[in-house]
Amino acid sequence: MKEIQWSEITKYEKIRFESFRNLCIQFGSMFATLICLISP
Repeated sequence: MKEIQWSEITKYEKIRFESFRNLCIQFGSMFATLICLISP
């Protein structure tokens, strides 16, 4: 029972981490584009 709950938590954490990483990548590329536009 406890192992099943742990695997569920791990799966949820992985999904949350993936979405967080995708958000960071999107924000990073947007930030890089902003720097390219600002810098002469």
